[in-house]
Amino acid sequence: MKRDGFRASLLVALALSLCACETIMSRATLTDARSDPSSALVTLLRPAGYFGEGSTVGMWDGRYFVGFLHSGELLQFRAAPGQHLLLADAEENWSYARADLRAGKEYFVRLNMFPGILANRVALATVPKTDERIPGWLARLQPVAANHNDTTRSYTVGRVPNVDAAIAKFKSGAVTSFADVKPDDGR
Repeated sequence: MKRDGFRASLLVALALSLCACETIMSRATLTDARSDPSSALVTLLRPAGYFGEGSTVGMWDGRYFVGFLHSGELLQFRAAPGQHLLLADAEENWSYARADLRAGKEYFVRLNMFPGILANRVALATVPKTDERIPGWLARLQPVAANHNDTTRSYTVGRVPNVDAAIAKFKSGAVTSFADVKPDDGR
């Protein structure tokens, strides 16, 4: 009987988190990197694959919440030129990409999903600007964007301590495996 109550609670929590994702995110249109030559455009790609289809990954640029990504989606955001730390918050791990961005360029970062112990894990990877799959991804993946509303603010306020801990871990040198987005990776 206790087990059924636990399962019911878990299902309610899952349903509420999925509802929160829907109010935080909405469909978007592709952004042209040339539309603002004073900033960089970062395109996060999550092609459909064998693992992690149902997983939601929270994406951060430092302490700034960029949005959630599901399988088959892409998320674009503008960033000031310079050094950035991109973070992917999966259910079981954090993944990192150190990025040195230049104005007027577009950078591509792919989320690779793989099975973990209890949930799916994520690994960020730099996509070379010459990768022949980019046009297909841009045509096939659904662009999404974060709605910066009360639900988003509520979510981010609750996550910031975890984000700060993940950033501190990276800065301490404890993270040794991460993607490295270089200025010349932009197109």
